[in-house]
This record gives sequence, structure tokens and C-alpha cells, in this order.
Amino acid sequence: DDTNDDGIADTGANLTNNSTTQNFGNEITAVIPANVIAVPTVTLVPNTGTISNSANSATFTNGVGTKTLTWSEAGIVNLTTTLTNYLASGSNIIGNAQNVGRFVPDHFDTTLTPGCNTFTYSGQPSSVTAYAKNNGGGTTLNYQNTYAFNTTVSNAGDTTNFTNNSILAANFVNGIGTRVDVTYTFSAKDTIPATVILRARDADTPTATGTTEATNVIRSGRARLENVYGPELTPLTMPLKIEYYSDNATVADLTDDGFVLNTNDTCTNYDATAGALTNYTGNLSSGETTVTGAVAESNGLSNITFSAPGAGNEGSVNLLANNISSWLTYSWTVDCDNADSDDDITTGVDAGLCGPFGTASFGLYRGDDRVIYWREVF
Repeated sequence: DDTNDDGIADTGANLTNNSTTQNFGNEITAVIPANVIAVPTVTLVPNTGTISNSANSATFTNGVGTKTLTWSEAGIVNLTTTLTNYLASGSNIIGNAQNVGRFVPDHFDTTLTPGCNTFTYSGQPSSVTAYAKNNGGGTTLNYQNTYAFNTTVSNAGDTTNFTNNSILAANFVNGIGTRVDVTYTFSAKDTIPATVILRARDADTPTATGTTEATNVIRSGRARLENVYGPELTPLTMPLKIEYYSDNATVADLTDDGFVLNTNDTCTNYDATAGALTNYTGNLSSGETTVTGAVAESNGLSNITFSAPGAGNEGSVNLLANNISSWLTYSWTVDCDNADSDDDITTGVDAGLCGPFGTASFGLYRGDDRVIYWREVF
């Protein structure tokens, strides 16, 4: 490997198959591993990170010494080892190790932007961000491009009930990747709330647990409309309630489970003008009453107003809120898609989930439940 006998290895010579110089380290002034410096020559990744010398063997034995190194980044590096001014000769001994790695993250931490305030409805998308971390808690900035992998979001390792839960490798930049439509859906609407531990893992970290993992409180929600009654000369106000299925007083007691008003919901908006008015009865016809536009929930409540149809237009009409958010639908046992084109929600009933419906009746007065008999006097 030194064809001209100048004491310097030929350019490009492969020295890895040469014999070990077993006397190395037995010099009068012994060479110790701590004085052999290893540094990364980072030509393969954008961020050099930090090389830490965490342990050294005391001496070279038969020409072999060890140095334990820690690199803070992800990716592949070239290492160069240097011993300066060997035996006061003015010459340096240099060695190289090419393509060391691939180094991978130790774990992923996660953060969450819930679908609604401090919780997320079952079936509602939420935004999850994964952070590729080294074992010291620092973000591995090189986890991107070819050094990143598709990363799966789960409930502490369980992917059941998830959709859109893969953060693609292409979405990672400087070790941080986000997916905005991660969705967890209960198998049944009548399910009490659950807390999901958002764990992120890739192919290189199949058993890793994050240091900081976000939790997502999942609630099974539905929207409900109430029937309203009143004279045809004044507008009617129909309450729109947003509810969730609750375990109520006792978790172990299933008999008290049921839907309750979701007073934490201030994020739901509904455009009543896009709902379907169907099943006109009596003297009430299409166009004689209209509903107001978009309404926003406040503590789970909002109101939809029907305009007064006027004298002689007594009757009723159904409002089918079939344009409500999909995570607020429920099995209401109505025709929610009007597949039979008869504009009658009571025929062609769908077995699946539908938006809520309510009836507005003009020319009627419901009265008080405590009244036994009541009549108008003209």
C-alpha cells in the first residue's frame, strides 16, 4: 500500500485489510484512546449535530483501543480519527470510517390540536404533530427527506378505530411532521368518552415510547332539534342542541348512560338555510316560511328561526339538518338522503346515520303541561 516507500499510504489504498500494529500504545509515552480525536465529516446530511465522547478504554491493547461516541442527529456520517504529532515526529495519523449509520430517532413526542376546544368528537379530524427526538430529548433535525419514514399515530400502540393516522415521510421538516386529519371513530355511537394516548412510531422505533405524548379526549356526539309550536303570525324559534354520550354519575353503572348537553361545545357552526324543509302539512306550502342562516353554538346551544308564514297559512314543516357535520349525525330512523325523491323523511327510511330533524307547527300552541283545559275565545 506504499509503492514508493515514502512512509505514506498510496492515495485510495485500502488499509482496512492490513494487519493490526500490535505494539501501538506501547511507546515510551503511551498513546491512550482519549487522545485519538474522532470528528464527523458530514457530507451526507444537512445538520452536523454534536459528537460526544462518553467513554474511553484506558489503554491500547494489541493495537486496539475503544472510544464510545454519541451523535445527536439522525442520518449517516463519515468519521475521521486523528492522532496529532505521533512520537513528536510532526506527522499525524489519520483514519476514516465511511457511511457510519443509519442513525435513527430514539423516540417521538407528540402534540395535539383537538377538533373542538379541549376534546374531539368521535369521527372528527384533529391535528397531530410528531417530533423525532434523540435520547437526550433534542429534536433530530435531519429526520426529513430520505432519512424520514412514514410514522404511524396510535393509541399507545393500538391503531384500532384510527383513520388518516400516518404522517408521511414527506411531511417531516427538521424532524417535525404534522397531519391535520387524524381521526378516531368509535365503533358505536352509544359509547362513553375515552382518552386516547397519541403515540407515534416509525419502522425504526416499533416499541419506542415518547417522553411527552399528547392525549385526546374522544366524545361521541350528535345534534338534536326540538319540535316547536306557535301561531302563524309570529316567528318560531327551534333549539339546536349538541350532545354527547356520557357515563353520567357512575362509570360502572351502564343504566345511567345517555346523551347529555355538551356545554363545552362552542366550535360547532350550522347553516340552517342549507337544510331540507320537507313534509309540509295543512295550509302551509313551500316558500311561506324560511329559516335563518348560519348559527354558532354557545355552550352546546343555538337557535334556528322560522319566519312567520302569515294569516291562513296554518300547518307544519320538517327541517332535516342533513348538512350537519358528519360526526354529529345519529340513527334517527328517517330518510336522510331522499333517495326516493318524494321529499318525505318518513318513507324510504335509512338505516345509517342522519342529521337531526324537527317539526315547526304554525297555528298551534302547545301550552303548559299543568293546564288541564284551554281554549281560545273570539
